Amino acid sequence: MKKKLFIFSILLSCFSTLYCQSSIRLYTPESDFIRNIMASDSNDYIANIDIFNTNIMEFDSSIVIKINKNGTVMNTLNLSSHFPDARVVIEGKSLKLNTGEYVALCNMFYDQQQMCNTGLVYFDDDLEIVSVKMMGDPSQYQKSKAMMLNSKHQLIVCGTVRCGNASNYIDSVFLRKYIPQGDLINEGRLFDSYSNSIQNILELPFYGLYVLHFRNNMNNTYVDTNLTTSRTVFNGCSGCSQTSPWTYQISDRKFIKAISIDLTDPILGNYDAYDVGFIVKDTTPSTLPIDTIEEVYRFGEINHLDMLCGLDFVAPDTVYLLYKFVDTTISYKDVYTLQKSTTTGSVFWSKNYTCDVNRWLAIEATDNEILMYGRFWQGDSHLDDLYTSNPMIVRLDKEGVILSTNDVSFQHADVMLYPNPTNSILNLRIENSDCRFENFKIFNIMGQCVYNAKVPKSSKDVNLKIDISDFSKGTYFLQMIGDDSHVTKKFVVN
Repeated sequence: MKKKLFIFSILLSCFSTLYCQSSIRLYTPESDFIRNIMASDSNDYIANIDIFNTNIMEFDSSIVIKINKNGTVMNTLNLSSHFPDARVVIEGKSLKLNTGEYVALCNMFYDQQQMCNTGLVYFDDDLEIVSVKMMGDPSQYQKSKAMMLNSKHQLIVCGTVRCGNASNYIDSVFLRKYIPQGDLINEGRLFDSYSNSIQNILELPFYGLYVLHFRNNMNNTYVDTNLTTSRTVFNGCSGCSQTSPWTYQISDRKFIKAISIDLTDPILGNYDAYDVGFIVKDTTPSTLPIDTIEEVYRFGEINHLDMLCGLDFVAPDTVYLLYKFVDTTISYKDVYTLQKSTTTGSVFWSKNYTCDVNRWLAIEATDNEILMYGRFWQGDSHLDDLYTSNPMIVRLDKEGVILSTNDVSFQHADVMLYPNPTNSILNLRIENSDCRFENFKIFNIMGQCVYNAKVPKSSKDVNLKIDISDFSKGTYFLQMIGDDSHVTKKFVVN
């Protein structure tokens, strides 16, 4: 009987290992990856994509794309084209403020002056920039780290400001409170030795506090809602470390933090083995230097080097945990484990996923589906072609079943319409295009095609003048169409 149960358990584990080729893969000319993704109002996805800079060997600029669930890129927002003197990087997640209104927290790096400023960039569902609000003193070197919407629908932004000269400076942490439109309410400043590793900011409304979390340590800094006083405490957890910024508020007094747990036994030698898990904090911050944690939950396989990749949740009591390991008995590629659990540690299910490529993925859960997103390498190993990774999305339903999608070729093109609004001539300009558009159409607000024309094929850069003097007043959409690229731009006739 025990032997039959053993064989059945092996078969069950094999069936839970899925070969993952149904994914959206964006083949890009640069080395890119998706940093964050969210659902748009039109039931598509809006993703922040980081671009690798081969001159400084870092991911240092960002673009925003809108992509549908079949893998078609609908639109692209190249932030650097709007700030020609700066490299623009999105920090943290873009936030949805209202219907058709989004905001991204951006850092603008000015190489020649060795300066970094920060600002809020507002854009609509068509990825058109609506407004830009610069933050703080533009003469100071400042870098944003994280942003959130608090319980009063106010923007809370944290980051660092560099004080002193280049040979003797210190970074102070700023916290700023804004109305959604970007007008400053108030600002606080504190000094902390971990200021450069701030990764997230949460709110505990019951206690009237904000919680700042840091990368690679278990410290929590608590700040009052007036942004004036703070104190830092250590979450005592033997063998635990926070290696990623995955912390979430799950109620008005609880937050959850993903952790890695070191299983190294100094008696047995330096054998690298890790489990993953999360902690749930449900106590008011004490006056002691160490917070008491009563809930620590550990998951993973024995003798595996389980690497934490992400954590997300939808309901306050449901957690999706993502981690990876390498096990050549299953696949010579990375194996990802997606686990659905409760916040009290009970596991609903765990499923393994392999793939025909190596990749590094995070996780985002929505009301209807789960997204594993990030980047993939086309070589057999991450080291084969380290700097040519491309964006990747794997769609799953709420039970972890992979949903079918298509591979696409994602190419950059700066498509500009001006003046906007207009009542006579609309200029269409395409620059820096890696894609070949064949024709374009103009649709009115009712979805009716009112204009259709071919795109000249003589050059990748296009300049066209469109006579719209006979158009009625209202909102229109110009759609560029190619073999594997679709770009939609909105304009107004006044």
